Amino acid sequence: MSHIYDYLSTKYHFGDITESSLKEIKLKISNFWNKIGNKWLASGKSKERFLMNNKAWLDENDIQFTVTTFVPQPSTSTAAVTSAGRPRKDFEKSSFKTKKRRVANLVESRSVSELVTAAKIAARSARQRKIANVIRDIGGTPKNIVMSKVSDSINPRQITSDEALAYIDSKSTTHSNKQTRKWETKAGHNVFPSYYSLLKSKQACYPADEHIAITETRSEINFQALLNKIVERLVLAQNEVISSVLPTSSSFTLVTKWGCDGSSGHSTYKQRFENTESTDEFLFVFSLVPLRLFDGSKIIWQNPRPSSTLYCRPIKFIFAKEMNELTLAETNKVLDKISALLPTLINFGASQISVKHDLLLTMTDGKVCNALTETLSSQKCFRSDEDKANIIIRSDEIKLKFKTETGLIVDKAKPGFGSSNDGNTARRFFKNAEVSAQITGLDVEIIKKFDVILKTLSSEFEINLDEFNKFCLETRRHYLSLYSWYNIPATVHKMLIHSTEVIKAALLPIGQLSEEAQEARNKDCRRFREYNTRKCSRVATNRDLLSMLIITSDPLINSLREIPKKKPDKICTEVLKLIVSPRTEESRSESSSYCSTIPQNSGDNTVDYSSDDSDDY
Repeated sequence: MSHIYDYLSTKYHFGDITESSLKEIKLKISNFWNKIGNKWLASGKSKERFLMNNKAWLDENDIQFTVTTFVPQPSTSTAAVTSAGRPRKDFEKSSFKTKKRRVANLVESRSVSELVTAAKIAARSARQRKIANVIRDIGGTPKNIVMSKVSDSINPRQITSDEALAYIDSKSTTHSNKQTRKWETKAGHNVFPSYYSLLKSKQACYPADEHIAITETRSEINFQALLNKIVERLVLAQNEVISSVLPTSSSFTLVTKWGCDGSSGHSTYKQRFENTESTDEFLFVFSLVPLRLFDGSKIIWQNPRPSSTLYCRPIKFIFAKEMNELTLAETNKVLDKISALLPTLINFGASQISVKHDLLLTMTDGKVCNALTETLSSQKCFRSDEDKANIIIRSDEIKLKFKTETGLIVDKAKPGFGSSNDGNTARRFFKNAEVSAQITGLDVEIIKKFDVILKTLSSEFEINLDEFNKFCLETRRHYLSLYSWYNIPATVHKMLIHSTEVIKAALLPIGQLSEEAQEARNKDCRRFREYNTRKCSRVATNRDLLSMLIITSDPLINSLREIPKKKPDKICTEVLKLIVSPRTEESRSESSSYCSTIPQNSGDNTVDYSSDDSDDY
């Protein structure tokens, strides 16, 4: 349309026309241009058909408009002007003095209210609503003017790259991150940092490259370097707390649990292995979870979710099936590295902090324990074929009743890994003890007693060993009085007889030393490997998988995340008798403060004993 205006301006010598005339001319040209466009499309973009169908319209219709020009004013600086002078500048490009001279007639002939109203209407017509709102406020009361200045002076703060990493979900990709920043910039905001800043924050989460070894079948981080990085990030996250205790102490202890677990059913990629016997269907992972950083009786940092994957850090992973030989060999390697560990030294201002490491091998299941202790399974069935057939029939009846009466799917194998006997199934089984007893034929009191024992062990509170030992022995006697004909399973025997010894040897409450974080991490490995890794080579895939595991468990990044509050469940009276000093969920989630002693019970018994990401009760 601009070339049409230029043609008309040249032909009819518009000269220095007023803004209203210019607006009127461009509006009529736009309408005429739109009509031509519609008729051109209707004629199938054929010039002959267009001229033939619209001949009458082209001959009869004229564009009429009124042109108003400025009247030249005599100059006051010189006596006479004999030449045309320099070209006239646009109003927007003119200086304030020139603008003032051009609007002098409007200012003299119109009131302030009329000028403000005209400016507001013009801004709205140009779809500049923000400017129109500011003009409206200026024309209002003085209070509105002050509020307008305050609102204009408030700009959204750009979040840091660490905060952005804490906000971004682990499922996000590079493309989605860039698109988020692109669209929020288009909306007039500048909240998210650049992707380059995110990369720098990611690099700060990793140990140095010389401490990471990656091959086609395994990835491993130097154990000393991994613990040093954990301490470094914890010190950054707890800067204020450490500053408050640093004058009196500079030596701390970090308690960490670690373990290993195998998983199967992973995706097999069309990538060549150098060793033809290798496979990527099975994954064997070693992980650790920092639990508490303390100085004597002062807790500097406490893991708010010890059974969650938030702080589950990778030590190494191997694409191999979990076998007894592999478990024993790889665990011994880690134990050798633990025996050679040195305290971590961190520079904190003008001081130096020393952190000693105390590692506990607790994230293990029964299979790993049997492999490490070289214990063969003793659960061998000596029943006849007829008895075995009856047991299968009875088992199928129980499964069907659970399905029809409660909706539970019990003891059903999942393709590739595990069974349907997860934590939610166990919780519903014990919650409806009467129904479960009616279906299975077990004594309802036995079910309730085991419910109390399991809740006590998973409560993450300190346990009264004397009372708990009495309760376990009482449960054992009750069991033998009813079912003496059936030998107690090995798992139940360990829980009733030896659990007190294990609890006494543990540095922290037994509920915080569970393997649930390790089990739940297997799901992350599957998801990260499928959606957040490159598939150009096996080494690149393993490097990206290790990077995702490191970033999503970084202590500093996770300290910036807002941990969702869980709905607290009331602890039953029987469990309260077996625990010591239960803490509420609010006091346990405060990891940014330290205390000299564990808080006493405030009288509120609504605490959460359920696990975070549990697949086992």
